[in-house]
Amino acid sequence: RLPRPISDDFLRFLAKKAANQVIINHPLGIIKTSSKAFLLNFPECCPPIQICHSVAEIVAFAQKFAIVLKPLREYGGKGIFKIQNGKVYDGQQAHEMLPYLKNIEEQIKEDGYLMMKYLKNVTQGDKRILVVGGQIMAASLRLPAENSWLCNVAQGGTSVYAEVTLQEREIINTITPKLAQYGIFIYGVDTLVADNGDRILSEINTMSIGGFPQAEAQTGRPIIKSLIDKIFEVT
Repeated sequence: RLPRPISDDFLRFLAKKAANQVIINHPLGIIKTSSKAFLLNFPECCPPIQICHSVAEIVAFAQKFAIVLKPLREYGGKGIFKIQNGKVYDGQQAHEMLPYLKNIEEQIKEDGYLMMKYLKNVTQGDKRILVVGGQIMAASLRLPAENSWLCNVAQGGTSVYAEVTLQEREIINTITPKLAQYGIFIYGVDTLVADNGDRILSEINTMSIGGFPQAEAQTGRPIIKSLIDKIFEVT
């Protein structure tokens, strides 16, 4: 039974046990790539981003534009909040910025957050693109619930079939070689609509890769069988 959350030490334990075995998504590669800090390798594909470990860094970044903060190792929309016009929005209610940040200051210092410019077109949906061995398998568009800016299905969003744009294919071509260096074979990419209308990279998922059953239901294609076939091709 896997511990929750899955720790880096546990992934290193798995890596040691998996020595000389054929494995898919190497545990040590997951340690490196599953942190949202890994996005810093691809600034040309992302909105303005920065890692923070202090309240002062957050305040300075929030003076430039509205921002979203994400815990480095959470998933499913957990722990995400937005700062706009001196207020913190956690998906449920508004809070005064400085008292809110002071309340979580230790967490900010110890764990860090990814800060990202808040995109005005977020309600156009967060697209999950599923990639196996560098090949795009399918994509789903997650749309936020009414009066919400959080697109995650776990946070009340809905998921529908989506096509993959040329811009998104270029993003996949950019990040796949880097992920392969770390032994990552299966991953998910999330994109958002930038303020200029382009699709840009918002997350890379190499540990909690949801969306395969939904993609199969939405496309009517045997996505999961294709995934398994791809795995057998490399084992």
